[in-house]
Amino acid sequence: MPREYRWRHWKHDADIRFPRTVTMELVPGNSLICATPEEGRQLAVQLALKTSLAVQPDHNVQEMIRSAYSNEPDALIASAHVVAIEFATIAAANNYWR
Repeated sequence: MPREYRWRHWKHDADIRFPRTVTMELVPGNSLICATPEEGRQLAVQLALKTSLAVQPDHNVQEMIRSAYSNEPDALIASAHVVAIEFATIAAANNYWR
């Protein structure tokens, strides 16, 4: 059974704050093994997106952040770098598809 990432985030209800536990599977199928480099690249993008959602689970904040970084070349390059790092890890796990 895959491990799941748990984090707490605070829900605001008037002036009362209470934690809510959210569960997310960060590695789909709990495996980095892929049949082809193309599948590995797709998994890398998926992992990068899941990491982003785990770091910032609030949908409203995600929308604000997305509108800010979608027009910033440096932020887009940084996002591509995250995917590249994920892909390098996946490629190594698959022995570079030799």
